[in-house]
Amino acid sequence: MLDIFNKFKVTRTSLIIEQICANGKFDLQKIIPDHSLLTWEITLKFSQSNKNAAQPKNNRKTKTKYDIKNIPEDWLSSESALNDIDIIIQNLEFSNVTQDKINNMYDAFVNVIKTEMSTKLSSKVIVLSDGVNNKRRRCKKPWWSEELTELWNDVCASEKIWIKCKIQNQKKFFRQVFVNKRKLFDKAVQKAKRQYWYSMQEELSNSCGNPKEFWRKIGKIGVGSERQNYIPMEVKLDNGQISSDKDEVLNKWKCDFSNMFNRNDDSDVNICENDVDVIYDDMLDCEISVEEVFNVLKCSKNGKSPGYDEIPVELYKNQTMLNALTRVFNICFDSGKVPAMWSKGIITPIPKSSTSDPRDPLSYRGITLAPVSYKLYCGVLNSLD
Repeated sequence: MLDIFNKFKVTRTSLIIEQICANGKFDLQKIIPDHSLLTWEITLKFSQSNKNAAQPKNNRKTKTKYDIKNIPEDWLSSESALNDIDIIIQNLEFSNVTQDKINNMYDAFVNVIKTEMSTKLSSKVIVLSDGVNNKRRRCKKPWWSEELTELWNDVCASEKIWIKCKIQNQKKFFRQVFVNKRKLFDKAVQKAKRQYWYSMQEELSNSCGNPKEFWRKIGKIGVGSERQNYIPMEVKLDNGQISSDKDEVLNKWKCDFSNMFNRNDDSDVNICENDVDVIYDDMLDCEISVEEVFNVLKCSKNGKSPGYDEIPVELYKNQTMLNALTRVFNICFDSGKVPAMWSKGIITPIPKSSTSDPRDPLSYRGITLAPVSYKLYCGVLNSLD
């Protein structure tokens, strides 16, 4: 920290008076203070990430969020969508299955679903930012309202008028206006708080019969609602320094998580290939039925984050999707191959402790979000045990 300061200098007051040629003009014994002037230079280094922070709006990354709580009744019921899905799967059912073909089949299958999502579902575009909370300009107080915003703007405007006024009589009047508007705002805040906490008590009382809803509301009260919900775009390097450079931050996260899950040694693992008797079982080797997929799909929970293909489980709970999934699962089951997209996941870092350093990647627990179709396929296979 001290290396950024240089050319430190102490200048006495008598020397300053000599430099401005003020000797003999004043009684120096009475007016010269016993202080000295301290001067120095500071060298500040700005990283490249700070330059990229003010990027134009057209270069910002965006994400489309779909409203899956209001799925229309005509979801995947159009003739074009049904024909596209049927053709995509049918081309693979009557041909030799290779890894490339099954990858292309599933990619096309996902594209049809995403096209239907953009056509049938309402959505909104979210602007993504580098390590900064997207809701930084939104008031975090749950009891805040538009009425309070207007009152607060009136208070700020009246305060500015009062401060800028130079006429004494008018200044007193504007000050009184400011005080009155501030009192009005304070009363509205107290009223909003009381109404909010009263409504929260009513909601908790009404949800006593539903434990899941009750504890969900409890989690939104108090410290749980004030937790930091974003990861800072800076890391602590091995030498102890803090870096906010985007490339260094991403590389640090990549290296730490890679070293955690991958082997560091180059030792060869000898796999013994023994002759294993192949056991055939008609019940286990038969095709996957629609009922099996339906039972697994029925047990899956709604409201969970989707995986790499960005398709939530709610969109699979449809007769068209049920039949399509059954056909895809049978292709994977017979060929022993799965789409490459199923092997990809989105790692979501979850803090291990509230007291750990948020700039250390190893203080987070990586939770992998796998594609929903992959989890459903695993559920079908596990149900055969």
